[in-house]
This record gives sequence, C-alpha cells and structure tokens, in this order.
Amino acid sequence: MPHPEISGYDVLNVTMEDGDEHLEYFIGKIRGELHLLGWRPANMGAYFTENECSSLDLGKVLLPEGKKSLKELVEGDVVHINEEGNEYDVVYHGMA
Repeated sequence: MPHPEISGYDVLNVTMEDGDEHLEYFIGKIRGELHLLGWRPANMGAYFTENECSSLDLGKVLLPEGKKSLKELVEGDVVHINEEGNEYDVVYHGMA
C-alpha cells in the first residue's frame, strides 16, 4: 500500500559512487521533506513498475549544499541518502 503522505515523485538516474551500477531512484516529498520512495536497476523497468518503486518511505534524501530542489541538480552532483540508518551517496546523472 502506498505511503499515505506522498505528494508526487521524480525519477533520478544515479550511480553508486563507484559508478558500477546504474539505478533509478524514486524521490518524493513526505511532510515537506525529500524521501527515497524506492529504486530499481535502470534496465529493469519492464519487471518493476513505477507504482511498485514509488510507494515506500525508505529514508531521507539530502541534496548537495546550496541546492533546494531536485530541479537544481546537475550531472555529477552527489546526493546523500539515509536509507533506514544505512547512509551512502549516489551520483546524479539526470532525470529519467
């Protein structure tokens, strides 16, 4: 069941910092803050629908310093993810 407080989402193309795996991160707002709603390997859209990947609350998303919205991101920006206590960074490569 979708999280009841999700107010839309965007899909970002990202890689882990080592650059090995291309992923799609579904990021939306919950109570005014950016949250990771789900993710999938970039080439697996046929197997994992957007609905399946955009309905959870996996943790908070922190934008690079000085950025206030996802629309301000440029390729190469590092986005910090705090996914249920597991903190890591991903590299932004554009909107999906």
